[in-house]
Amino acid sequence: EKGECTWNSGSQYVVEGRDEERGERCFKCLSIYRKHSNVLQYKESYCETHFENFESLCMGIAGDSPMYSMIRRTGSPEPCPFHGPHTFTYAKGGSAAQCSFPRSYLDSCSDRTKLQLSFQACTDVQGSETSSEQLTCLAGWKEGSKHYLLGEVSRQHVYTDEQKYRCFVYEYHGKGAHRVIRMAESMSASCKGLWSPLEGFRTFEIKKVLSAGAECRYPTWFTGPRSWTSLTSEISVHAHTSHGFKVENLQDTVDPENSFMSCHSAVREDDTTSRVVSYVKSNCDSGFVCTEFNRLTDGVLEARFGPKARNPTEACSSLYFSPSVMKSVLLVSRRSKPEPCPLSGRYQLVRAAGEDSVYSWSESCAATGAESLELSAGCGSSHIHLEASCGSGNRTKQSFTCHAHWTKDGQQHLVLSRAESTLCLSYADKLATLSGETCGGRKPAFTMSETAPCLQALSSQPTSASPVPDRLAAAFIPIMILFHVGGKANL
Repeated sequence: EKGECTWNSGSQYVVEGRDEERGERCFKCLSIYRKHSNVLQYKESYCETHFENFESLCMGIAGDSPMYSMIRRTGSPEPCPFHGPHTFTYAKGGSAAQCSFPRSYLDSCSDRTKLQLSFQACTDVQGSETSSEQLTCLAGWKEGSKHYLLGEVSRQHVYTDEQKYRCFVYEYHGKGAHRVIRMAESMSASCKGLWSPLEGFRTFEIKKVLSAGAECRYPTWFTGPRSWTSLTSEISVHAHTSHGFKVENLQDTVDPENSFMSCHSAVREDDTTSRVVSYVKSNCDSGFVCTEFNRLTDGVLEARFGPKARNPTEACSSLYFSPSVMKSVLLVSRRSKPEPCPLSGRYQLVRAAGEDSVYSWSESCAATGAESLELSAGCGSSHIHLEASCGSGNRTKQSFTCHAHWTKDGQQHLVLSRAESTLCLSYADKLATLSGETCGGRKPAFTMSETAPCLQALSSQPTSASPVPDRLAAAFIPIMILFHVGGKANL
C-alpha cells in the first residue's frame, strides 16, 4: 500500500504515507503511465517530509528511476503478435551460448490470444532443457522501434503472480525470408530493466516458417467432393478450399479431436497419387505432417498420415513417413451415388475354418454370429440383399446399396451402405471378407460360391438399360489389403 491520495495533476499523484524509520508522515509522488488497458507503469519519488510544493516533489523523480508495472488481473487477453509456425534459438541468463540445434518451436494456438512454446535441449548448451510453455497475451505496445508484450505464462512449478507474469521486448530485423525477431524476457513480473531485446532473463531469435502459399494445392479429385468419411464414420474430412481441410476424429468419444490441415509444400503428384507436407493444428498442438492421398476410384481414396514433425523438411523423410509409423484410413465420399452392383446372381457365403463369425451386423445374429450368408443381386441393380442364417436357427434379411467398386492388381472391393452403416465387401478367388471397418486387412472370413445366375439372364437377353457385365462369368480375383487404423488416428 502506497498511502492515501492527497493531490493529482494529470498523470502525477501524491500520496501521504509514513516514514517507518522516523515514525513521521511523508509524501511520495507517483508518475503513472497508461501503456495499455491491462497495464499501468509508474515511477516514484522518495517519501519526503520537507519539500516546497507537490509540483517540486514530482519534478524530483529522476529520469533513470526504476519503472514498475501494474497488471490488471481480470483483464481480457488480446491476439498475440506472432501468428503461425516459427522456429527459434534461445539463450539463458545473458549466456553467449545459444541453443540452436535442434531449433525450438513456437506457434499460435487456435485461440489466437495464446502462444505455445516448445523448447528443445541442446547437448552443447548447459542449462538448456526440453520443456513446454503456454503464453496468454494480455497487452502489447510500441516505444520507438521496440515492441513490448506482457503475458501470463503457464508452465510447471508456477504458482504465484510474480512467477506467472512476464514482460518481453522485441524488434524486427531484415526483410522477407531473412526477417528475424530478436526478443528478450524479463526476470520478474515487470518490464523493469528490460531495455534491449539482446539482454534479459532469456533471449530469443525467432524466424517464421515460410510456406509455398497459394501455389500449394491438394488434388481436385480430393477437394471436389469436399466431404469424406471412414467406413466406421469415426473419422470425417471436410475440404473447405483447395489449400486446406478439417479432420474430425471421433474414435475418442470423451475427447474428440478436431484438426485443421493446410497445404505447406508439394512433394509429388500424378493422376492418382498426391503427397504433400501439410501444416496441421489442433488447439495449441501443431506441426508438419506428410500426407498422401491415393485415388482408388471415383469417391474412394486411401489417406496416409505420418506423425507430426517440427521441421517441414523432415516430415516426408523415412523417419516420419514409413509403413511402421504412418497411419492409413479408407475414405468414402459422402456424395457417392448408387452404382450398378458388379455382382449379379445368387451367392452362398460360408464361414471359413477358424473364423468365429462371418457376419455380425444383424441384431438377431449378434449373440451367435452368422453361420452362413446368402447374397443376391439383380442384373444391373444398385442393391444387394444379404440373408443371414444364425446359429440359433433364425434368419434375417437386409438390403444394401452398392456404391463405388474398384479393381487393382487383380483385386476387387465393393462399398455397400445401409442407413447409417457402411460396409466393404472384398473378394478374390472365391474367398471374401465383409467388414464395417476396412477393406480386407485380415484373413478371409468366408468362402464364396455362385449358386444361381442373374434371374433376368434366364428369361431374356440383357438390354442396354440393364447390361450383364462380362466380368460376372469370371472367377473372383484376389483381395486388396488396405492399412487399417487400429487405435485413435494421430492426425
